[in-house]
Amino acid sequence: MPSLCDVEEPATLALETKPAVSRKESLLRRWGPAVIAIAGVIALNGFLLGPSGDNVPDLTQKHMNSRKLAQQRTNAIMEMDFD
Repeated sequence: MPSLCDVEEPATLALETKPAVSRKESLLRRWGPAVIAIAGVIALNGFLLGPSGDNVPDLTQKHMNSRKLAQQRTNAIMEMDFD
C-alpha cells in the first residue's frame, strides 16, 4: 500500500540554523531603573522635608477641630451599651 506521507524534507529544514545565544541580563540593566527611582524619591522627600524633617507644616485649626470631633464621636460610640 502506498504511503500517504511526503518523503521529501521541506527546504527550510535543510538550512542550517545557528543556535540562539542567550545573554545574561546584567545587574545594572535589571535593577538600575528601580534604584534610580528609589534614590529620586528619597532625594525629593529630603528636599521637601528638610534634612532633619523640620519643614513639616503644623496642623491648621480646621484639622484640629476635625480631629476633636472625630474623637468625641469615637468616645460616644465606645460609651454606648451593647446588647
